[in-house]
Amino acid sequence: MQPLRRRLEELAPSVRVGWMPGQGEETIEALRQGRCHFAIDIESIELPAPDIRVLKLYDDTLATVARAGHPLSEQEPDAESFAGSDHIAVSALPTIELLDRELAAQRLTCTVAAQVPSVLAGLLLTLDSDALLTLPASLASILEKQFTLARVKLPIEDISFPVRLLWHSSYDRDECHNWVRDEIAALARETRRAA
Repeated sequence: MQPLRRRLEELAPSVRVGWMPGQGEETIEALRQGRCHFAIDIESIELPAPDIRVLKLYDDTLATVARAGHPLSEQEPDAESFAGSDHIAVSALPTIELLDRELAAQRLTCTVAAQVPSVLAGLLLTLDSDALLTLPASLASILEKQFTLARVKLPIEDISFPVRLLWHSSYDRDECHNWVRDEIAALARETRRAA
């Protein structure tokens, strides 16, 4: 989200952006209590919270990356060898759950070798092992360019999910909040067109 930070620094220098991980009800409570103003959501679950607003930013897919030279990056793996490989689960991302949902049709689940709190920790493990890291494709393509990573072809149909912006309804009439929300949506559109 560095492009958002740069954009806001240029247009509104007093606006500060901070990032915190969260999932599900924890995120909803953070929005309700004002601990965060926005949340980017990829869980694609129904929100049983009428006070939480949702704006779909774009659709993304999953992508799996591995260290350069990983055997599965040089061949198209079958579902069994893909699921049986070591996977890194990032606790703030539901990517393993999304993979397992699709692999269940073949009675398979991913072998989770490590559970990590952040993408950075997952990236560092991936670079130094044979473990696979599955991320939203938009994030994976950025990391592939900045680090020596190879893409592993998924042996299942593309898994698509919405990337959504969430906020609490108490900010619906807040002009500053509306402006930042519009900037986030505009940046998401620009980023998707450039991809």
